[in-house]
Order: sequence, then C-alpha cells, then structure tokens
Amino acid sequence: MTKIFSISICLILLTSIAHGQNPETLQSVTTRGNITIHSIKTNLGTNSGGMDHFGLLTGGLSRWKIGLINVDGPGNVGSDFSIWRYANDSSYLGLAFQISRSNGLVTTTGRMRINSSPDDGVTPLQINGGIKTSGASYRAFTANITGGYATIDINENNSRRVFIGYNSGTLSNNCATFGVVDDNGVERGIFVNRFSGNVGIGTIPNAPAKLAVNGDIYAKRIKVTQAAADWPDYVFNENYQLPSLQKIEKYIIEHKHLPGIPSAEEVQRTGVDLGEINKNLLQKIEELTLHLINQQKEIEALKDWKKKVEMK
Repeated sequence: MTKIFSISICLILLTSIAHGQNPETLQSVTTRGNITIHSIKTNLGTNSGGMDHFGLLTGGLSRWKIGLINVDGPGNVGSDFSIWRYANDSSYLGLAFQISRSNGLVTTTGRMRINSSPDDGVTPLQINGGIKTSGASYRAFTANITGGYATIDINENNSRRVFIGYNSGTLSNNCATFGVVDDNGVERGIFVNRFSGNVGIGTIPNAPAKLAVNGDIYAKRIKVTQAAADWPDYVFNENYQLPSLQKIEKYIIEHKHLPGIPSAEEVQRTGVDLGEINKNLLQKIEELTLHLINQQKEIEALKDWKKKVEMK
C-alpha cells in the first residue's frame, strides 16, 4: 500500500513538472477558462501569398485573419505582419494592413482616419489635427504624381481656398503653382516654370522674360538698370552726328513716327521695353535740346545783325 501511494505521488510531481516545462496549447487554455499567463505561439510559417495564423469569425464565417506574408530572405526580409479582411460570405476582400519585418514600413490598402477625423468617403488619409515633422536635411512632406496636374489644398468648410500645385505637362507649362481659389473654383495664382525659373502671375510664363503678368501693375517706383555705355550721354559728345531737322522731317513723312522709336504696330505686336524706350526718348530729348540751342544761337545772331543794320 505504501509503495502504491509513493508511486502516485511521483506521477503527480512528474505531471506538474512536465506541465511547467511545456508551452500551453490553445486547447488547454480554453479548457481552463480562456486565461493563461504563458505566451501562445503558432508555427505555421508563411509564403508569398500569406499564411493566416489567427482567424476572427462571426457565425462560423471569416471576417478577419491575422498572419504572416512573404517568404523569409536575407536582411530580415519576409514574414511580414499582415491583416486580411473578408466579406459577409467569407470571400476574400484583400490585404488591409501590413508591417514589414525588415524596415518597419506600415502599409494599408484602404483609407485611414486619425483622431476621429470626419470621413469624406474619398481621401485615403484623413487627420483631425496637425502634422509635425522635424530633422535636418529632410523633406517634411512629399507628394508624388505620375502625370498631369495635382495640388495640395487648404480647405475651409470642405471648399478649396489655398493650393500648391504642379503641372507635369509640356516644357512650356511644366510649372509649380501657388495661389488661391475663388468661390467658383477658379485657381488664381503664381506660376513658376521648372526649367527656366521664370514666373508668371495670372499666366503661364511661356515668354523668355523672368516675369510675366497678365494684368496691370501698380507701383510707387520701378527701377530699370542700364549699362553706362548705352545711356545717351554720347549725344553731347563733340563728334556726335546730330541728325538735321530736314532729315527727321523726311523720315516722319515716310514712316509716321520718329527714327529710333517703335511704331504703333510694333508696340502692339511685341510690346515695349521700358528701359529701352526711356533711353531712346531721352536721346530724342537731348537731340531736340541741341537743336533748340542751335536755333537760339541763330536767333541771337539774327538779333545782332538786325541791330547793326538799324544803326546804319
């Protein structure tokens, strides 16, 4: 009897030791009431299409599955954490969420809301709050487009108000845009050509000028620089060939405008260079001044001649 009791005690102790050394199974946890202080492990592995390790069901029909996807490879590649979603009839809907084991990259194939953001039903990522980035030599925000025109917008009550955009079109209109949007949805802003750096306000900067404006410009001062050699002080040099009034008259009769000054048709066709036109007008004023000086000398000489004649 004593031997039988001793053997029973040994069997109980061996069973207890064995139970403490081996990991618990899902069956043993379920049998004892769904609670365990030990980790629960699966060892199903993975493959290129994914291997689900846990399933969440309703009424025996799959709703979600959790597992691993992608075959293991060098550099900690593969066995990426994944969540798949299923339709009411248990048919597969697609990958919902994935975290790369090699670099921690988080991927979702659906849309995401953060901090209870209102859902517009379209935008992939919606955030109720700000976005803060920090670091040195970094891009705080990157928007990649594969063609056409795209914008980053600031909205007011779901209506566009401010935008930053980019048009990846032809060479002439390959521009970045910055501006505002009116109540009719029309964008009004500044265009910067990506290849030339030329700027357009209210127009795409196709012209070779650094700044093109479709409209009026109001300013208190506009300063145009000119090379000293181009400024018409040379009119007052002794060797300057002052055109005669007779020659100027002949040119006016033939061309209907002053020599060196563009015609009305030319101005309409190509516009006016403010620096150039002011330089040319100053040249005409200086030439006119020399003619007036010469005429005044002739008048004074005639007065002296008249006075001498009257004294005889």
